[in-house]
Amino acid sequence: ATVAGTGSAGYTGDGGASLSAQLNYPGGLSVDASGDVYVADAGNRCIRKISNGVVSTFSGSRAPGHADGDARIAQFDDLKGIAIDDDGLVYVADYGVGIRRIDAAGTVTTITRPEDATSVLDIAVRGAGANALIAYGDALRLHVLAGAKSQDVAYTDSREPAASDLGIGHADAIAIVNANTLVVADAATNAVRLLRLAAPPFLTDRMSRTLAGGLREGDDLSGGFGNRRIRAIAHVDSRGSVLPGAAAFTQTRKAYRIAVVGNSYAFYNVLWPESIPGRIEALLGQDSPPLGLRTRPVVAVFRVDDLSAASGASLIHEELGDGEADLVILMLNAYDPWDATALEDLRSSLQATGTRLMLIYTPQGFEVSPLDFPDGARERNVDFNALHAEAVKSESFYNRTTIESLFLLDAMSAWESTPGHPSLFYAADHHFTIYGTQWVGERVAAELERWRPWRGPPS
Repeated sequence: ATVAGTGSAGYTGDGGASLSAQLNYPGGLSVDASGDVYVADAGNRCIRKISNGVVSTFSGSRAPGHADGDARIAQFDDLKGIAIDDDGLVYVADYGVGIRRIDAAGTVTTITRPEDATSVLDIAVRGAGANALIAYGDALRLHVLAGAKSQDVAYTDSREPAASDLGIGHADAIAIVNANTLVVADAATNAVRLLRLAAPPFLTDRMSRTLAGGLREGDDLSGGFGNRRIRAIAHVDSRGSVLPGAAAFTQTRKAYRIAVVGNSYAFYNVLWPESIPGRIEALLGQDSPPLGLRTRPVVAVFRVDDLSAASGASLIHEELGDGEADLVILMLNAYDPWDATALEDLRSSLQATGTRLMLIYTPQGFEVSPLDFPDGARERNVDFNALHAEAVKSESFYNRTTIESLFLLDAMSAWESTPGHPSLFYAADHHFTIYGTQWVGERVAAELERWRPWRGPPS
């Protein structure tokens, strides 16, 4: 349904019915908590407001320029986008000027910005006050501002080879999913992409994945389908690490709660359905009735890139040490060895609160097959046999604990020696491929179905 505009360009109708008003190249819109619609009326260099079917000019004198101050006489240059935070503050992407903000008193200010922000193309806002997250794209990169912290992501039109330093293409439109996940529309390569930002000290890398469209071998840049449509991309599960803070997971009381704790091997360069915890959740969910699992399984991943014994134990005690989870799955590899005493102490402390502990040992790619060596390791003539022997030693050490465990070194080595097999690891950076994460998730789920830790309290 048309909510405003006659279909012909102009500037009329303030104070009257929105269907009788004229707009001129509306370039963006946003809706506040009360349902009022704010339109970046780019051709008229002002912001129009639609409230209860009545149009008014909210801000802008219609004269080109850059004048802050009273919203009624402020000057805008080239309006590209508009967003409203949870406090009702209005943010405007003003190409050629920067980011403009209109507060509750009706005062326009230009926000302090990086040097390239004068070419802002679009803007999105989530939250309010000191917790507000502002994302905007300019001619060169995407910027994300969270209080005093900021992240910049350079654009790239390349496709997504594994382990590359991925950008996102040009951010012609932006939507904020959560505190570190964005979706952007990239007109330059006809794609919609999901971007998961780094969140130090827990997540030290970012991930970019194409959700729809994009360049492929042999394509030109012309796009297809005729278009002039609004497209929907359904069922995108954007879940990632729940750190910092586990409230969304621990408040899920009517479920069997499984917490997967690990370093980047637990969750890296994947969307949730492709991930290790995602596969565990899906497989246990579809098999739960015959397994005696009377409540739905809910899995969350706690990724800590520096998963030493000290940091890992501290995390588990602080976030999961009071019965917040029914099962903790601790994923370890040779990066951060734990001693037996620390593991047994962790098992005992969790057991006292009704939480079981399971240990998964997953080797790294360059410990499994010479074919999965990172390129740099090949250049340095690293000794595969020595690395493999170290992995065998680590697995043997963890096997001496009394903790329920799953060791995957032998199974992975056998798989990697099978002719024509899909690879479990990226040769470029030694993390799991998407096939590898699903492979591991399926084996963990099978081990849980055999063990059935949901039967009775831990002993």
